Amino acid sequence: MDKRTLIVILTLATSAIAMTALAQVDTASTSTLPEEIATTTEATATATSTTTNSASPRDREERFASSTAPTPTETTIEAPSEETTTSATTTPESVPVAQEEPATETLAATAEDIPTFEESYFSKHGKYLQILPGNQLPDYEIGTVSGKLGTNVDSGVRVDVYVSPHGQGYQVTHEENGTIYTVGFGPEASDRTHSYSIQTAAASSTESN
Repeated sequence: MDKRTLIVILTLATSAIAMTALAQVDTASTSTLPEEIATTTEATATATSTTTNSASPRDREERFASSTAPTPTETTIEAPSEETTTSATTTPESVPVAQEEPATETLAATAEDIPTFEESYFSKHGKYLQILPGNQLPDYEIGTVSGKLGTNVDSGVRVDVYVSPHGQGYQVTHEENGTIYTVGFGPEASDRTHSYSIQTAAASSTESN
């Protein structure tokens, strides 16, 4: 082997060794990079935790309060307008109140009205109603005259009822202008109809004494 060939072989071997060593260095540097990143992250987290824990309780409370405290909201209250105040204090106009008319008292039935009420009462109860002077009922009747007939009767009117073999009837007695009138109704109407003067009756009573 000549000297030139030997030099070429040595040169090639040296280049191969150098390239192998360079590849190993690149592999080592690449494999250590993630470990370095992880170490750096862990160190940062540890430093943050240490800083937070090393703060005093008062500092932590102040930071928490400042981060969570609600922002105050301004409330604006508008003053009532002049128009609203005027309308609220203005006295409403007086409304005219209709005056009630006084109740009209029902007039008491007169002697001439008695037949209408007595016949109506008879159709409902099958008998006539006895009425004493002063708009009163006899003791055997319960209630009032107005409750029975639907109206009061003039205090000077008297109604006497009767029952005869021929049927039921009544007679109405009242005074008018110094004369007492008695008017009969029913089967004995003619026998029970008469009148007399109060003055004549008083004179006859004096003469007999």
